[in-house]
Amino acid sequence: MSQDNWELYVPQPLRKKEKKMSWQDWKAQVDGPLEKLRGGDRNTAMQRYLRYARQWCAFGATFYKAKQITKPYNVILAVHWTGFFVFVPGERIPTYSYKFPDILSWSPSKQAITFRIGNMTNSFEMKFFTPQVRLWYGCACMIIQKRMWLHLL
Repeated sequence: MSQDNWELYVPQPLRKKEKKMSWQDWKAQVDGPLEKLRGGDRNTAMQRYLRYARQWCAFGATFYKAKQITKPYNVILAVHWTGFFVFVPGERIPTYSYKFPDILSWSPSKQAITFRIGNMTNSFEMKFFTPQVRLWYGCACMIIQKRMWLHLL
């Protein structure tokens, strides 16, 4: 990475938020964490990375772009072992997260998927439009079958 093209390596949402950052500031932010990782072998580096990444709520999730009827309109759905998350693009923390036991039902159609979330007396619906409904539905069904097999639901 050179001083001429360093902005190419910075994610676009961060570039918009941190317009006043200089090359030296970015280099310092990247070099600090890298110094901590130097000196280890490949196996140690992989273990450190996994230990760090497993702390993320959506580690191991599968992500799908979608549109929601209510705000925020453009979202990212993430199917995870525990349930699903709704992210606003560019944000690290999910806007909504629901565990599979909290989802009463879902009904996929050609271009949309509708969730009924809550309990038998108090529930609400969320509808998402995505061309990847079949992929999402297949992934979620596979996870639920595996969870049922392991008696985790």
